[in-house]
Amino acid sequence: MKLRTKIFLLILLIALPPLILITFLAYTRYVSTTYDRMDEISENMFHNAVSTLNDRLNSIDQSAGLFTFYADSEFTIVDVLEDFSDPSKQHDNLEVLKANNKIKFVCQNVFYSYPYIYGLYVFTPSGATLGHTTGNDGDLLYRYDPSKENWYQQTQALKGKLYISSVADQPMFSGHKQSLFFSKALYDVYTHRFLGILLIDCDPSLFDLSKVNTMPDITLFQLKD
Repeated sequence: MKLRTKIFLLILLIALPPLILITFLAYTRYVSTTYDRMDEISENMFHNAVSTLNDRLNSIDQSAGLFTFYADSEFTIVDVLEDFSDPSKQHDNLEVLKANNKIKFVCQNVFYSYPYIYGLYVFTPSGATLGHTTGNDGDLLYRYDPSKENWYQQTQALKGKLYISSVADQPMFSGHKQSLFFSKALYDVYTHRFLGILLIDCDPSLFDLSKVNTMPDITLFQLKD
């Protein structure tokens, strides 16, 4: 064997193990860093999704809370609902119209703040229905009586907790669009008198987290002397 060949083999034997070791360590470090980064991104995406969903559910709860706690210098919504809380009392169209005019400002503020809300309705014990709609899911059907509906009875049983429907073409609305609704039993916070069932009709995009569950953009920074 020539001397040159022997020297080449000797150098190869000396250099190859460190090279393999360095390659192995670099690959292991790369894989570990990649998985750590993926875990971090996944955790952030999950946190953002949960936070966004909680914020939207809180907005529904806050909207419902307005029908119990809202007050200005002239009236409170509870006062309006109290007038319709007696099942034995009948109300004419004019009384219903006046009550709707009083709560109109609150409903419009909710629609402006939360564009995924289609409509707000209160089914009172007297049988009168109060509320307003954006028109995006049509109107509530004329003389719709929910008292025999499963969702209505389940909402009553929840005693003030939110009921959430499935996403469907809800038959009580004339819009024939896919929607979901939240409902909640309303009570006077002082007397605990039952004031009615609030229904909040919503766009299903309320639960669309596609804009939240996206990979973040990666920005490359280069430092130069």
